[in-house]
Amino acid sequence: MQDVTTTGFMRVIGRRGAPDWFVTEYFRVHESSTPEKHIVDSVVNHGTGRPVFAQLIGEDTPHMLRTIRELGKLPIAGIDLNMGCPAPKVYRKNVGGGLLARPR
Repeated sequence: MQDVTTTGFMRVIGRRGAPDWFVTEYFRVHESSTPEKHIVDSVVNHGTGRPVFAQLIGEDTPHMLRTIRELGKLPIAGIDLNMGCPAPKVYRKNVGGGLLARPR
């Protein structure tokens, strides 16, 4: 969840009985994007002992692959491609749930 699954959130939940895994806020992927440092921090420094899946949102395959290669250098458990976000400001950009409406 954007602006929720932060490093601090993971730590608090981890002390209260962590879930089997965590999913990051989404990494926004576009032509000039790089993995956001605060989200990378949640992968590297959460300290819960639980696996973390990196969530991506974007629409351009080459840039998604570039970002996946970069994230592959981190201790991630896997990649989650966000294809379900129904927020209109996301959907209208042909990302999140918008990918389902207009597949290529």
